[in-house]
Amino acid sequence: MKRVLALMAAICVLAISGCSTGGGNSSGQTADAGSGGGVNVQEKEDNIVEISIPLSLMMEETTPELSQEEKDNGFLTKEVTDEAIKYTIKKSKYDAFIKELQKTTADSIHEVLTDGTYQSIQEVKHTDDFGEITILVDKATYDNNFAEKLMPLGPGLAGCMYQAFALNTEIKCIVIIQDKDSGAEITRVIYPDVLNASSK
Repeated sequence: MKRVLALMAAICVLAISGCSTGGGNSSGQTADAGSGGGVNVQEKEDNIVEISIPLSLMMEETTPELSQEEKDNGFLTKEVTDEAIKYTIKKSKYDAFIKELQKTTADSIHEVLTDGTYQSIQEVKHTDDFGEITILVDKATYDNNFAEKLMPLGPGLAGCMYQAFALNTEIKCIVIIQDKDSGAEITRVIYPDVLNASSK
């Protein structure tokens, strides 16, 4: 699980570093490149979860055989095709993985938003599923710096990426920029809608 968790964390960090959704439901939901990178998660019978990850997202070459570490961490099968790598994992292990990924995503969002790149940020809040992320800012500083307007992109993509791996979770992350002093909403951006609109 550590290897897969490291991959997921790296994808989330990559998303919010910005240079720059999925969570499947019980029947499975596939995310496109703008909303989860093609990740597909499905809950199968007998408390098994299937996770399919495009090979384009893998950081290193992979073999079709499960490693001993993967077996020890609850992975049951592993299939490698020309396009993706597909794991099955016990539901209990998947739940632990998602809990850790949630923490990793939250930590990454807070770190990137508070590392000094954006001078206007005062506070960051979010729902557990990253469906809504609220960034409280000093309005004067926000208004006077164009770079601050790019602020929603990273958190929005990170939220969608987490949702891509979470079962029964809609892929929709609303990033709200709010004036900390007055409480007034300055702007809101909905991901992946804004990406889909810009690609048309």
